[in-house]
Amino acid sequence: MGYGLFTAEPKFREYFGQCCDILAPMIGVDLRTLLYPTNSPDEAISDNSPAFQYAYYLQSAIFSLQYALAKTLMDWGIMPDALAGHSIGEYTAACIAGILTLENCLTLIVARGRGIERAPEGAMLSVHFTETEAIAFLQKMPELTLAVMNSPNDMFFSGPVEWIAEAETQLQHQDIGCQRVHVNRAFHSPTLKAAAEDLTRVAQGMKLPHTHIPHSHCVQLDWNLDVE
Repeated sequence: MGYGLFTAEPKFREYFGQCCDILAPMIGVDLRTLLYPTNSPDEAISDNSPAFQYAYYLQSAIFSLQYALAKTLMDWGIMPDALAGHSIGEYTAACIAGILTLENCLTLIVARGRGIERAPEGAMLSVHFTETEAIAFLQKMPELTLAVMNSPNDMFFSGPVEWIAEAETQLQHQDIGCQRVHVNRAFHSPTLKAAAEDLTRVAQGMKLPHTHIPHSHCVQLDWNLDVE
């Protein structure tokens, strides 16, 4: 996870290190020791590494890598005309655009991760359905949520593990394409309501400066052109 850049590119290592230094008091560990425990690229960390076991580690690492890569590219003279991101990438885009300071962004990332860890276990299922078909199917599955619509024929269900398992069984019997998503929480469902409320409380009071680069996010669905 960024090992080549970390060892070979000083600016990337510098920016990644900035994130790690800010994060260490928040998460109780230096991410560099989790992600790069050895000096050999051949000794890659496994999926069972602590770096991947907790959302506040993993999501912090994803943001730090994205942030360091973006800042390195900008140092090389590759400047973005506009910014957009998905999931953690939205935070990275907001930070690079100047909407959030690095410290505030990392504070939100950690709060988001801890909220996710406190949420009940859940699951998600990718289904080859149209929106209409998905809504009709979910009439029989009241515990499930139509969580994501990736394309007109690509829907995601989210909910308790046992209900996702039942939906998967029924869909397979009907020869409808479906596949489990590699997560252990029911993202984009009511089970994350408490996590969203916690994140809102942390975000309240943060001062948001004017953005320096146009950006978009999944709620607004438009370009924020409020540029100084």
